Amino acid sequence: MARPIITIPIQKVTYTPSGVQSVEIVYTGIVKSLFYDELAVPYNTPTELANFIVPFNKFNGILRVDVTGQNTAVYDILVNGVQTARTRTSYFNTFASTILFGNGPGDALTLGAGTVLKVMVTNVTDSPSDFECRIQYLET
Repeated sequence: MARPIITIPIQKVTYTPSGVQSVEIVYTGIVKSLFYDELAVPYNTPTELANFIVPFNKFNGILRVDVTGQNTAVYDILVNGVQTARTRTSYFNTFASTILFGNGPGDALTLGAGTVLKVMVTNVTDSPSDFECRIQYLET
């Protein structure tokens, strides 16, 4: 289930050797985040956690996908049904992981209009668990 979109500007924060902070606007577009969650995912069953269809205007690329959950899991990122990335969560990484595609418009994962990005989760523990993800993308 998708949650509301949150918008934030892209900024680059740097520090001089003397410790002075400098904030620079790197990109005039907007970073948007879509939040998804799936409750009571059964054991060893690939389940669709998120389904994002690239809009026909104002889209520049996927920056990152953050995933988390109550238990150990395997997360697959599929673009038009083809696996693009995979990550695993465990007790050692506090059941959270990030798939970083880029930091700005020059290196984001660019997708054409109408492209489908899916996040699939497979619960690898023997009890039903809840899982969440955030898809962060650029918009002009």
